[in-house]
Amino acid sequence: LVTRARWLIAAELVGISRHVVAAAVEYTKERVQYGKPIGVFQALQHRLASAHAMTVGAGHLVTEAGLDGDAWTAMVAKCMAGQTAEHACTQAQQCYGAIGFTWEHEFHHYLRRTYALDRLFGDWRTLEHEIGARLQAAGTVTRIGSL
Repeated sequence: LVTRARWLIAAELVGISRHVVAAAVEYTKERVQYGKPIGVFQALQHRLASAHAMTVGAGHLVTEAGLDGDAWTAMVAKCMAGQTAEHACTQAQQCYGAIGFTWEHEFHHYLRRTYALDRLFGDWRTLEHEIGARLQAAGTVTRIGSL
C-alpha cells in the first residue's frame, strides 16, 4: 500500500511540476518589462531550466518506480518528486512576481497542492534522511532500473 501510494503521489507531483514550469515559461513570453518579454532575461531562463531538468529526472524515476513496483524505487521517486515540485513552484514564483501571490492567479492551487501531497507518506526532507541512513547502513548504492 505505501509503495503504490508513494508512486502515485510522485506521479502527480511530477505532473504538477511539468504544468508549473510550462505555465511559467508561457508567462515569461507574455509579460513585458523594460520593453522586452521577461523570458529574455537569463536569470529567469536559468531558473526555469533548472526546474525543467529536475522535472525530467524525477519523471524518469517515477517511470522506473511504476515499472518495477519496488519499495526502494518508490521511496526515492517520491522524495525526488516532492523536492522537484517544490523547486518548480519556487522558481515559477520568481517568474510570476507579485501576481503569483494573488488568489486571482491559478499558481497558488499548484503550490498548495504540492505542499499537501508532499506530506503524504513521507515528505521529501524526511525521505531524504531515510534514504541517506539506508545507504550508509548498506554501504552501497542500489541501482534503480536503467538509471
